[in-house]
Amino acid sequence: MTCSPSTHTCACPQKSSGNLVVNPGFDSMASLSGWINDSGTVTWNSSSDANSCSGSGSGLSTGGELDQCIPVSNADGLTFYMGYAYRQDTGSAAICTLWFNGDTTCGSRLGDARRDILMVTGQTSPTGPTGFLSASGSIAAYPGTVAVWLRCFSQGGTAQAWFDNVYVRTTPGGF
Repeated sequence: MTCSPSTHTCACPQKSSGNLVVNPGFDSMASLSGWINDSGTVTWNSSSDANSCSGSGSGLSTGGELDQCIPVSNADGLTFYMGYAYRQDTGSAAICTLWFNGDTTCGSRLGDARRDILMVTGQTSPTGPTGFLSASGSIAAYPGTVAVWLRCFSQGGTAQAWFDNVYVRTTPGGF
């Protein structure tokens, strides 16, 4: 976010109290703190953000994937809401998925991998270094869920996708 303190008070959006994601705006200075580089190339990008005041995480489709294992308690009967801001190169798809797990290390996936998953795919690619769109969705928790595995990645060719203001919540709302 560009801001001139000499002309007005500057404020950066803060994550809401219901957001379960660690460092969802990639605002830890020059860091992907809280995020796991599951595979491939992921970077922190200070020149591209969706008004989070710091940067965005980006993954290359050649295998770059930003992940978080998020422990949850009493998930039975809950609905999970997930969303993110994104931009992507032409020929790519910015995708975030939410998987249900039966252990707190996200090593025991629950349910059917094609049915019991929330997959949200960005559709149209904005242009320019700060042009971001948003994508979101919701899904009922799979019985026995004690953690959710959040995965954000780019799919398609050698293109790149940028993610920012990511949220996972158990109540409606956003970042």
